Amino acid sequence: ISGTYKGFFKSSYDELKKKQPVRIEIFQEFNKISIRWETPNSSKSWSINASLERTAPGNVRLIYTYRNEPTEGTTNSPTQSIHYGTAFLDFKNGKINGKYFTSERPVSNSTIQRSNWGTIQAEKIS
Repeated sequence: ISGTYKGFFKSSYDELKKKQPVRIEIFQEFNKISIRWETPNSSKSWSINASLERTAPGNVRLIYTYRNEPTEGTTNSPTQSIHYGTAFLDFKNGKINGKYFTSERPVSNSTIQRSNWGTIQAEKIS
């Protein structure tokens, strides 16, 4: 599953209405998997831990937790703050179909924003 994937994700933040572009890079070695996710002009995330699961012959699921950070210039946006999440990516024939959810995050000293969730679709480009 190593490689670079391009596609889009949809978020519950806007009721799954808008396709956001995403680039996913997966680095796989014998005993380690790392995932980097980049949303242009918005945020980047890095995996904290990851595991693989065979779901059926020829099908693999990657489950990982991540830390997401806004890119420079977007930190004042109400939708951008450092947060954590979990993703479930299913791989078949060079394509990804998946889901994710994010942790709760503080908006102010007294307010916590609910977590978001969404879908992911991408295709291997290299």
